[in-house]
Amino acid sequence: MSMIQLRRYACAFCITFLFMVSCTDEYDYEYDGDLQFKILNDNTSGIAIEDSYILTIVTREIFNSVPNYLVTELEQSSDEISIHILSVDRSDAHYYALGEAIGEVPIEIFSGNDYSLKIHNGDHIDEYSFSIGADSISMVIIDTSFTTYLKYDEAFGS
Repeated sequence: MSMIQLRRYACAFCITFLFMVSCTDEYDYEYDGDLQFKILNDNTSGIAIEDSYILTIVTREIFNSVPNYLVTELEQSSDEISIHILSVDRSDAHYYALGEAIGEVPIEIFSGNDYSLKIHNGDHIDEYSFSIGADSISMVIIDTSFTTYLKYDEAFGS
């Protein structure tokens, strides 16, 4: 095989590879079930931290082993929060018990500000608008097809 032929094969391979990479989506979704979520103040250290919250997302689907983790990716700007549901990680699931998959996403939000929340799940996007008050969260549904917002005192699975 001559050097010219090797160069042609290498060039063809590179062009094919670049074409394949450029045609893929940024996110590779594997989970498409219904979800519940709530926003709670982050008090994992035992002390409620102002402006630090945890958005907890739970699958409605029950799996036959635990623990199961909901893999997510967060994009946050000053007034918009986008969460991409990527998959359910069951690699640590060793115990034979029934349980859902849980994802906890730390978000930084400030009292008095209005926020847009978008939850991406495959080709679907659920959208909410919300604000944090002194003692409550005001959540407005804009468009939803697979998520349910739960208030702080509502239990998951209800």
